[in-house]
Amino acid sequence: EWVQRQGLRDRDVAAPAASMDASDDVAVDPVMSERRDLARFMRLGELLLDRGHAEAALIEFAKADGPEGRTSPLLQTRIAQAHAALGDLASARAQLEQTLALYPDFTLAWRALGDLEAKAGRRRQARKAYAQVVAFDPFDAEVHGLLVKLYAEAEMAKKAERHRAQLKILRRGGEG
Repeated sequence: EWVQRQGLRDRDVAAPAASMDASDDVAVDPVMSERRDLARFMRLGELLLDRGHAEAALIEFAKADGPEGRTSPLLQTRIAQAHAALGDLASARAQLEQTLALYPDFTLAWRALGDLEAKAGRRRQARKAYAQVVAFDPFDAEVHGLLVKLYAEAEMAKKAERHRAQLKILRRGGEG
């Protein structure tokens, strides 16, 4: 009865691929890891986005959207980043929120949301998004660094120090 009251909906959500190699974003995407043909379109879109051609990137990202109706969290995150690059922060935020509703543990979407919120000057929301990243991936030194800065700016010294200590351990490669 409790579950029924939660308003959960049945969606076609793909299971994440098993991969410990965070350097290959496609490997952690449950759709793109199976559809390398679509991943090539997405990669071209990423290259265009990296070079400042967000509109062209969106065209390639549209080609990467598979016909089977399963949503790729990586593709949706990249689409949001393209919208953000075009200055359409509302569309970017909506895209990321939709992605995170389907894939709440997809750290790349949390990171993109944190970046978006920081860019918009919404520091509290940025801290919350970045905290989700390190909750799922405590080894992300870059995000720990961002949290140190954001907590220090908010005069939250204990939280800043905790992330500073974690960052120090990550940079040294172990305890100490």
